[in-house]
Amino acid sequence: CASCQVMENTIFKDLRIKQALENFMVIKVDLTANQLQEKKLLNQFKVIAPPTFLFLDAEGKEQEHLRIVGETSVR
Repeated sequence: CASCQVMENTIFKDLRIKQALENFMVIKVDLTANQLQEKKLLNQFKVIAPPTFLFLDAEGKEQEHLRIVGETSVR
């Protein structure tokens, strides 16, 4: 999505963000095709639309209080 491209070229290039994410496994999902597989994934995680950032613990449980929906910036 356009917002994802903006963030890829801004916040994800920021050294502070890179350092903050060093201890995380970062997985990006391209939902452009919007086919059945993508729709199932959106439903599984109850994502309304991208961009949405989910944070899962070591057991794969979402830490819902950390979820970020929509384009964001370095805060």
